[in-house]
Amino acid sequence: MVGTYEHHSLIIVNYGTESRQDIVNFIEQIRQNVHSQFNIWLEPEVRIF
Repeated sequence: MVGTYEHHSLIIVNYGTESRQDIVNFIEQIRQNVHSQFNIWLEPEVRIF
């Protein structure tokens, strides 16, 4: 399961998922939702390999 940190909504937390793709999909879902609501794109600050 992938989620956000309870004290900071833009910190992604891996709660034990075994799939890298789950994390990437979750990040993209957040980016799309923010863009839809606020018309801005969030840029990841880390590199995902």
